[in-house]
Amino acid sequence: MESRIHETLARVQELQMRLEALSPGNSPAPWEAPRTESREAALFDVALAQAKGQITLQPVTGSVGTFSRDIEAHIEKYARLNGLDPQLVRAVIQQESGGNPRAVSTAGAQGLMQLMPETAALYGVRDSFDPEQNIAAGTRHLAGLLREFRGDLPLALAAYNAGIGTVRRYGGIPPYTETRQYVQRILSMLGQ
Repeated sequence: MESRIHETLARVQELQMRLEALSPGNSPAPWEAPRTESREAALFDVALAQAKGQITLQPVTGSVGTFSRDIEAHIEKYARLNGLDPQLVRAVIQQESGGNPRAVSTAGAQGLMQLMPETAALYGVRDSFDPEQNIAAGTRHLAGLLREFRGDLPLALAAYNAGIGTVRRYGGIPPYTETRQYVQRILSMLGQ
């Protein structure tokens, strides 16, 4: 029962994000890469908040295994474009799909970063099983969640797993065993 509620809440959250993205001035860019000025503006916002002491970003110090040369190239490219540490992206991919670009979850999430169809559509993904499109969208989504939660990695990861609305409603990591284990596993992979 809890997992069914969790799935429904995740779908509602994804639809809310889709509606927010479709409002004027927020239309999603194609999957290839975010516009430079948007990325720079986002990075500036994070740097400014960090300078003001509003957030503290923890450096990623652990290590995660590597994937195929092509997947590694996409991880490096889109992590850089979205201001993320490549090790974080690797850890999310490891936890989400084990590096299998054809992975499909019981909830319907697809590909390396396990994008729900609604999330994939939000970011203009045409093929969730294409590693480049999947990583491009997944990193944009993760970067957006980090901005939303002011650099708080555990909250951003919880939102990636359970949905942004769920994290907001609980005011932190929701009391779902799956989500708590998800966050802990990724933080452990990163040595945190």
